[in-house]
Amino acid sequence: MDGAADLVVEIISPAIGHIDRGEKYYQYQAGGVQEYWIIDPISKRVDVYYLDEDGNYQPIHDINNKITSTIIDGFIIDTAIFWQDELPNGVEVVELVQKML
Repeated sequence: MDGAADLVVEIISPAIGHIDRGEKYYQYQAGGVQEYWIIDPISKRVDVYYLDEDGNYQPIHDINNKITSTIIDGFIIDTAIFWQDELPNGVEVVELVQKML
């Protein structure tokens, strides 16, 4: 890969969550990762950051549990989907993506 990733998504575990929220956060910011998602299944929390013009992460706030990506045009996700007892199957995922197009 040449250059930084546009988007990084971390699903954290209790054992190493502090690394994702600390060390990796600053590494990705310094490395120029445009958008950084931290999904915490224990606290049912999703933190999303975008890289501003000064190279600093700024939070993307959800609106009614929906987060709009700054890097993927038209990508809006309802974070409640992460906490469902039964996750969507492949067909449902395709339908969700098609609605974004």
